[in-house]
Formats: sequence, C-alpha cells, structure tokens
Amino acid sequence: MSEYIAVGSIIKPHGIKGEIVVRFFNPDFVFNEQLLEDGKLLLYVSDSGNYTESKINYLPLFIEWLKNGNKQYFIKIENINSIEEAEKFRNVKVFTKKEQLHLEENEYLVSDLIGLKCLNIFNKDLGGVTEIYLGDTDIAEIQSEAAVYFLPMTDDNILEIDIENKVIIVKNENLYKI
Repeated sequence: MSEYIAVGSIIKPHGIKGEIVVRFFNPDFVFNEQLLEDGKLLLYVSDSGNYTESKINYLPLFIEWLKNGNKQYFIKIENINSIEEAEKFRNVKVFTKKEQLHLEENEYLVSDLIGLKCLNIFNKDLGGVTEIYLGDTDIAEIQSEAAVYFLPMTDDNILEIDIENKVIIVKNENLYKI
C-alpha cells in the first residue's frame, strides 16, 4: 500500500504567471499545518501515470501561495512561472502523504476500507469490502461467494472498524443482503 494518497487534480493553468487550478476530490479538503514541510505547503505529483504504483516516483510541489475559490484552489507553485510551464500539469493528479492527513475519530480513507474482512457479531465471515459508494450515508459493498451486501456505514450497522487487524464487525447484515 502506498504512503501517498490522491487528493485532487490539477485542472488547468490560471493566468500567465504559472498559477494552476486544483480541485480536490473531497470538497471539505482544507490546507492546514499537516501539509507543511520545512515551513512550506507541500503537495506531490507522480512522474508518470503509466507505472504500477510500486514504481511511481512522487515529486514535491512547494506552494508559494494559494487562494480558495469556489470548489477549487488557485495555487502558485515555486519555479513554475509561465502559462507554458503550468500547462504541463494539466489533468495531473495531486497527492499528499497519508501521514499528513488528519482524520477525526471514526473517519477512514476509502483506500483503507477496501479489502477489509467483514464479520458479523457472531464472528461469521460475511466477505470483504469491494467498494465504498460515497454519499450522505456511505455504502459498503461486501462480497463473498455466497452473498452480496450493500451496507450503510452507520453506527446502527457497524459495531467496529479495526484497520490494524483489517476487520469490520457488522450488525444487521441480513437487512442488506442481496
């Protein structure tokens, strides 16, 4: 599993001095002290989208300044000083290190939930999480050879999520079996 996580995408250049527009996948994403390294805001881009994850090199982007726009950020990256240089970053995904993200209690990354084993309260194996559908209430798709479940990720249905041991304890699974 990579130590980096995609958090957004560079949409396009903005202006003639090398500024870029970044849209984050999570509209609630905010820049904070966790994205600082040596006093500078820091994001990463991959050197190529054609490599397997284990062979991607992540290149740091040091942010000179940023301005919050409507559902996007206008960002000036160090050493990018023209529209031509900024154009090279169009449609490039933006990453941060997982360790730099601050997750509240009971907040999880989708990438950490995919593949977790699901057990019911009687320790019966229900299968593994194959997908998380994001919405007002996130839905976990759990698949086994015997069944598929579409389980709302609420306190009524989830007893425990244990990322370290790669298991989710599920309640009320029979209500969501397909």
